[in-house]
Amino acid sequence: MSEASERRIARGVEASLKVALIIGLGILTWKLFAMLAHVGIAWWKGAPAAALFVLAAAWAARGVLATFRGEDRARTGFRRGERDSER
Repeated sequence: MSEASERRIARGVEASLKVALIIGLGILTWKLFAMLAHVGIAWWKGAPAAALFVLAAAWAARGVLATFRGEDRARTGFRRGERDSER
């Protein structure tokens, strides 16, 4: 397996772990606000946390999809498989 393939796999794994972390934190945050609502705080107090969770998940998904489509020019200056001589 080439070094580029290993780096691409490592980036994919890293992105997947970030998504899992964001989802896990979002669930914990939602559970916290649900618990607070249960003890008397209004249910709408959880809406900002839910909105932030959705935005964070969308941002992470965009990064994962861009990586798998090869749109990582912003990070490396090159598209996947592109060489300096091909510019």
